[in-house]
Parts: sequence; structure tokens; C-alpha cells
Amino acid sequence: KAEVIEVKSKPSHPVGTISIDAFGHRPTYVDRGIRKRALLGIGKVDYGSIDEIFPREKGVEVIGASSDHTILDIEEAAKDIEVGDILSFDIDYASLVYLTNCRNVQIVFKEKYHNSV
Repeated sequence: KAEVIEVKSKPSHPVGTISIDAFGHRPTYVDRGIRKRALLGIGKVDYGSIDEIFPREKGVEVIGASSDHTILDIEEAAKDIEVGDILSFDIDYASLVYLTNCRNVQIVFKEKYHNSV
């Protein structure tokens, strides 16, 4: 889960020159016009790659991240997303490894099944 810290309508393609990011990659963007965006208070240092986290909310798409923030396209979200909302994600094993080693992440174990004897 991650908290939404900003919601704004912004251009889907950055203005100016796109440089290499802190991880040595040059991100690419598709120009889809002005889109409603949400910024999360987690980033690549918390979970690894945006290709390994999957929003549970219908119509929400992960489109980018820095080391400490994640950008979501929420233009087509099934519900209205606001600052302070907590969004849930499914993750793969690689993200699980990152998250369990991150001191900023609270780990909560819940018993899913109860066996009666």
C-alpha cells in the first residue's frame, strides 16, 4: 500500500530534454495530452521497478518513478482518487525482496486462513 501525496492534471510528455535518470536509464513517454496524475510517497528504492508493481484499482496505471516517488495515471480510474488516499498494489517476488529490506516500509502479517481443530 502507498499514500497519494499529490493529484494534478499534467502533460503526459515532459517539456524539454529527457535526460538519463539516477538509475542510468533514459525514460520514454507517450504523449497522451493532459492527464490526471497521482504522485505516491514511494519509489524505486522501495520496490525496484515499475514493471513489478500492479495497482489493484481499476483504471490506474503506473507510468514512472524516481527513487522516492511513483507517478500514476489516474485519468481513467474507476473511483475518484484524492490526496491522502491509500492505494493497494500486487507485487512480484523481486519487489517483495526490495520491500522487505526497506527500513521505511512497515511489514504487517495477517493470517489469511484459520484452521479449526
